[in-house]
Amino acid sequence: MARCGWHGFEGYRTAGGGPTLAGVWAVYAGLVLLVTVPVLLWTLWGLARLRGRVLGGAVTR
Repeated sequence: MARCGWHGFEGYRTAGGGPTLAGVWAVYAGLVLLVTVPVLLWTLWGLARLRGRVLGGAVTR
């Protein structure tokens, strides 16, 4: 493979290390879970409170 302009960088096939595709997927999956799980739990908690108010029952923490 011919050298390209990045200080002799020859491509990802010859790179020794760096992020793998599985590692990239794992990081993004973790970030998605970190963001969505609290939002979903907050939404469910709010819906449970609303249901309790509508039906006249008390929902406690």
